[in-house]
Amino acid sequence: MAFPRLPLLTLLAAGLVGCFDSGAAEPAVSGQDPALDLEGYEATPSGLRYKVLAEGEAEGPAPALGDQVVVHYRGRLTDGTEFDSSYGRGEPATFVLGRVIEGWNEGLQLMRPGDRFEFVIPPELAYGIRGAGSVIPPNATLVFEVELLEVHRILPFAELDPETAVGLDSGLRFEVVRDGEGPRPGPEDIVKFGYFWWGGDRKLRDCSQYSGQKITMKVSDLPFDFMAEALQQVPVGGLVRFEVPAELSGRDGAGKERQTTWWAFELEKILKPLPVPEFLLPAEEQRSRTDSGLEYVLLAPGQGEDPGPSSQVTVHYAGWLADGTLFDNSYERGEPASFSLGRVIPGWTEGLQLLKPGGRAILVIPPELGYGAQGSPPAIPPNATLVFQIELLAVE
Repeated sequence: MAFPRLPLLTLLAAGLVGCFDSGAAEPAVSGQDPALDLEGYEATPSGLRYKVLAEGEAEGPAPALGDQVVVHYRGRLTDGTEFDSSYGRGEPATFVLGRVIEGWNEGLQLMRPGDRFEFVIPPELAYGIRGAGSVIPPNATLVFEVELLEVHRILPFAELDPETAVGLDSGLRFEVVRDGEGPRPGPEDIVKFGYFWWGGDRKLRDCSQYSGQKITMKVSDLPFDFMAEALQQVPVGGLVRFEVPAELSGRDGAGKERQTTWWAFELEKILKPLPVPEFLLPAEEQRSRTDSGLEYVLLAPGQGEDPGPSSQVTVHYAGWLADGTLFDNSYERGEPASFSLGRVIPGWTEGLQLLKPGGRAILVIPPELGYGAQGSPPAIPPNATLVFQIELLAVE
């Protein structure tokens, strides 16, 4: 089961170039590049080589497979050609260890938060004889400089303690892993939370850390009734495990009968919705137009630093189709959106650079700067012109 993604998430483009899909199903035929100077590197039995560039001062464990990590990195070929960099995008990468190339899976387990290593990864631990598109050639040895910023542990499975678990009339049972200090939400509250889901085989099937995205949704809109009941037992700041009997669970995999499943919910905050701005589509003669075809009306310029094409920004926004149909907004969720300008649709990347913090604008985005001929079903049809009201709150 996967939670429904909010429409804004469809704005985000791909992250790491080449680091999320190994593509090395076939064995590589070459080893380390003989021209590469490996003096000062340690070697592991697999053929991975590494050098400690800096040891961090932060306390924390080394990550294990299944943990979520946050890193900055640069990747280059042995001839010095840089093919990817999170530093260049101005935003670290977040992913689950075990879901990237083997050289990263192994190498990051040698690090602790704050460490900076350089890895020399042979083809058989990277992309092998196939390479990765036009970016990484076949049989390429890769050199990565990696800085480990954060490690987030995946919660291990555990049965509920029959002596401490609390049963509800529905059949749902729960126990508190960590008590919170805030209130518990009601059915009409909007909440932001993380989750873990274990199937009938007690294996972790999904969690919010896999996507790097916590869920923001009204409690009563959650996809299964037991979730709404469960979240109302969790205080803000709390972490609670649940045992969900088969009759309350969703199906445990395609074509399988329902089974008892286990969940854990961690409630980050209860959000208060804000009023959505009124839809406005200025007359064509009122709009300014850029060379790309983006049209805009500046409502307030704001003050401070201009964002660049890869700046991290925080915004409140509402988006409509040209006929006034509202398809997404941050106001009703009660929380602004934060993202890198290098990872959204071109109309946003360009349009937000017209603003300073505190600035507001109406953007009229033609299809070629939005979602084009494909659209973004079901909310955005093919060849749709989009109208956004955006308020730039902060630039990092």
